[in-house]
Amino acid sequence: MRHPPALSPPTERERLLAAHRRDGRRLLTPRAAVSAFSLVVLAAGATGMTLRDDQPAAAHQTAADNRTETRASRGDARALLSDHAEVLAARSAVAKKAAEAKRVAAAKRAAAAKKAAEAKAAAARKAAAARKAAAARRAEAARRAEAARKAAAAAAARRAAAARKAAASVPAACQSYRGNQRTACRLLPKYGFSTSEMSALVPMWTKESNWNHRAENPSSGAYGIPQSLPGNKMASAGSDWATNPETQIRWGLGYIRSVYGSPSQAWAFWQANGWY
Repeated sequence: MRHPPALSPPTERERLLAAHRRDGRRLLTPRAAVSAFSLVVLAAGATGMTLRDDQPAAAHQTAADNRTETRASRGDARALLSDHAEVLAARSAVAKKAAEAKRVAAAKRAAAAKKAAEAKAAAARKAAAARKAAAARRAEAARRAEAARKAAAAAAARRAAAARKAAASVPAACQSYRGNQRTACRLLPKYGFSTSEMSALVPMWTKESNWNHRAENPSSGAYGIPQSLPGNKMASAGSDWATNPETQIRWGLGYIRSVYGSPSQAWAFWQANGWY
């Protein structure tokens, strides 16, 4: 009786292949699939190298079965690797999309922050310009007020000086008169008249205007202390004829001298005619 030759002990690769067959077609993770695929390839190679032509038909059948299972395992591994590649591609696409969304959101936040900063800076510049303009207006108003104050003070000083000068030049005979009548009394000698002419001048101009330098006749339009007709004839004595009593008195005394010769003669005419 012929006995079959004794088989050598299984190698490490054969033991791994047997373990793989026992586990069946379980679902592997991408990394486990790669490891299993590598083991299957190694086991298949090892199996092919250990088979000999002189082994029985059963051993050849076992090798064929092993090759069939190896091809099936390779197909499963390829499918798992393809799925894993798709998962990785999908994850990469999601990651890229999330990164792009994050970048866009960051850009929008940066643009909004820049716009807000520019608006704040513009508002600050506008407020500063408004404050500067207001300060300039206040300074200009203060300057004008100071100029007006100085001008008023200068005018008051001139009037006071003129009043002092006039008071110093008033003859003793005129001290009893006040206001516009004192001015007329003081000016009489300058037109060649005696201060005694005040006895005629006072009643005549009292009848005409009551010595009011703004008096105006509503019927004829005669104006001022001497009741010049029209009033602007007094401009020959000064441009301030409408407001300055002394200008009006100077014009009136000149008129009396040229037309009547003296206030007494003008008063006599007035008494006879009601005008002069």
